[in-house]
Amino acid sequence: MSGPTQLTFALKTPTGEPVMGGKVTFALSAFDLDAAIVIPATIEAAIASDGTGTVGLWPNIAGLRNTSYKITVTTAAGSKTEIGAIIVPESETPVPMHTLVPLAPLGGLTVLVLTEAEYEGLESKNDQTLYLIRAEG
Repeated sequence: MSGPTQLTFALKTPTGEPVMGGKVTFALSAFDLDAAIVIPATIEAAIASDGTGTVGLWPNIAGLRNTSYKITVTTAAGSKTEIGAIIVPESETPVPMHTLVPLAPLGGLTVLVLTEAEYEGLESKNDQTLYLIRAEG
């Protein structure tokens, strides 16, 4: 069975201020198979006062059933925002969560916006994903 992949995240308000406190939940969509039966669970990660956090998740790309994690952000004030579903890769190094969050489907493909360095750093690329490279600088 695959070991956990560390995800990092940074959350900001529309004015650029960090989201202070609260939690991010990651709910696995269904059971999966990876040398054992992986039971769906919801995992929570605290949001630090600077809007950042980390979480270790089972890399569901290793599974056989096309599962995903649904992400929900709950602020300290209790408001909830659903970010969408992500597929967690297998990675020995931390993966920034924003590189996994799809925009909207385009021609049946998932769309991700990454920097060139983030794209080059991906361990594997999904043939059902359209990768858009964001200009830096």
